[in-house]
Amino acid sequence: MKWRTKYTQLCLMLLVSAAVSGQTTLHILTKTIRKEVPSKLIKELVINSERADIEIEAWEKEDISIEVKLSSKHPDKARAQRELAAMHFLNQKIGKAYYLRNYLLIQNGSEKPESNFAASYKIRVPARLALSINNTFGEVKVNGVKSNLKLKLEFCQSLLTDCQSVINLISYFGSNVVADLMYPLILDTDHSESIIKAHKGSLEAKVANGSLVYDYIPGTQTIKIEAKEANLTVNAEDIRKSTAAIKSSNSNWKIPKNNSSFHWKESEEHKNLWENKGTGQLIINLDSGSLTIQ
Repeated sequence: MKWRTKYTQLCLMLLVSAAVSGQTTLHILTKTIRKEVPSKLIKELVINSERADIEIEAWEKEDISIEVKLSSKHPDKARAQRELAAMHFLNQKIGKAYYLRNYLLIQNGSEKPESNFAASYKIRVPARLALSINNTFGEVKVNGVKSNLKLKLEFCQSLLTDCQSVINLISYFGSNVVADLMYPLILDTDHSESIIKAHKGSLEAKVANGSLVYDYIPGTQTIKIEAKEANLTVNAEDIRKSTAAIKSSNSNWKIPKNNSSFHWKESEEHKNLWENKGTGQLIINLDSGSLTIQ
C-alpha cells in the first residue's frame, strides 16, 4: 500500500538523521515550567502542541499539576541556548477552559533556527476534567480520566488506558492503543495502525489505508466499522451472540464459515454475511483489504 511506502521513507529519513547526529556531540538545553492551577471553575483542559510527548494521568486532587519542558538540541551550545529563547509556552484560562500551548516564535529579520526542538508535558488532572489534545510528532499517554476525551494527532503514538469516558480519536500516520474502555469510542484514522483491547462500549470507526485490531466483547452495543484499503481483525469471544451484517468488495476474508447460524451471499466482487441472532450489532463495510474474524 502507498501508506506503507511513505511510512518506510519517513522511518529511513529519521534513521539517517539519527546516524548523522550520532557522529556529532549535540548540546541539549532545557527550560522547565511548573504550575499548579485550581480547577474549580475549569471544565476542560485544551492542549495544542508540536513535537511533544504528553503524559496525562488522573489523580484525586482538585488542582491541575503541570510540568512542561522545552528543549533545543544543536552541536553549537551557544546557538542551542540562543534558539531555546525562541520556544514559548502559553497557559491561560478562557471561559471555562484552560489552554496550554508550546510554539516557536521567530522575530522578523532573525536567522532561521537550526536546532531540533522538542517539548514534554507531564500533567495530573482531576478525573472529571474533559480533555482536548492536538499534537504533531510525538507520543500521547492518557490514563484514568472520567470525562470526554478528544484527540487529533498527526505522526503520533497514543496509549489510552482505563479512560471511563467517551473518546473521540482522529489519527493521521499514527499508532494507537486503547485499552479497558467501557464507553463509546469514535475512531477516524488515516494511514494509522490501531489496537482496541477489551472494549465494552459502542464503536464508530472509519479506517483508511491502515489497520485495526479490535477485541469485540458481544453485548447490547453497536459496532460499526467503515474501512477502505485496510486490514481488519476482529477478535470475538462468540460472534453468534450478535447480529452481524458484514459486506466487502475486493477483499480477502478469514472468518468462521462452518456454522449454521451464518448465512452467506457471494459474487466475484462482493461478499456478504448475515448472522441473525443476538442483541448487539456488528456492522462492517470494507472496500479493498482484508478481514479476519477469530
